[in-house]
Formats: sequence, C-alpha cells, structure tokens
Amino acid sequence: MKLWLHESWRKALARERGEVSFELLWRLRGEEVETPNRSRGGTSGVWRTTISLGEEGPICAFVKRQADHLTRSFLPWRRQPTVLRERDALRHFDAAGILVPQILAWGEDRQGDSWRALLITRGLAPRVSLEQLLNAWGREEHPGALGVREYLT
Repeated sequence: MKLWLHESWRKALARERGEVSFELLWRLRGEEVETPNRSRGGTSGVWRTTISLGEEGPICAFVKRQADHLTRSFLPWRRQPTVLRERDALRHFDAAGILVPQILAWGEDRQGDSWRALLITRGLAPRVSLEQLLNAWGREEHPGALGVREYLT
C-alpha cells in the first residue's frame, strides 16, 4: 500500500482523527459528481466533498476512487490504476506552470488481484461553468466568443 498526503492536510487529519490511513480516505463521501464508470474490469467515480485543512478551514475537494480500473498494456506488469496516470499528468502540468488542481492526497492498495486507488484534489475556486463563462463574455469585449457560442449552440 502507498499513501501520500499534502503536509497541511496530514497535520489537520492527524489532529482531528488520529491515525491517517488509506481506509480513512477511501471512506470519504460526498456529492456524486460523476456516475461511477464500470469499464476496464472495475469501477471509477468522482465525489465532491468538503474537508478541513486546519487553520485554512473547510475547502471543496474532489475524491476520485477506483477499484480494479486499470490502464491497458501489452505488458501485464505495467498495468496500474488510471488515477495514477492522472496524478502524473497533474504533476507534469504543474511543473510546466499550468494551473491545475492541487493534489491533496493519493494512494493505492493492492491485495492480490484486487487494486484500489484514489486521488483527492482541491477544488478550483471559483468554479464557473462554460455556459456561465460564455454568458459573461461580452460580444463587444471578446469578439472571439461569437465563434465559440455558435459552435456550442
């Protein structure tokens, strides 16, 4: 089993709950954001929840949980939960200076042929839907929005 937590969250969790474990994070619940995907021989879903970062207070976070949802590979030993590939992509984009959600925790637990993994990220604030963004995007101020609006309608 592997588990990594952002230092500020590790401290806050340790104060609130004592021992921090993969099972504790696996049991985090919230509002379902994505209907669980049942492909690749397993399941994968995303939930929005509120977590406490100690002095920073409560924040919005997204929990992606996967059970036996693995990458495809011709080499069986190269298969891994797809969420670990997503974690690596977020790290690479962040290193390149691209704004991405902050990783608060990730973990994997392999028991024989069964593999569970999770990725917890901080919600980007403020969240604005594409529709809200386009409605706020004035036609005179941003003439490029016209093409985007026409494409989406």
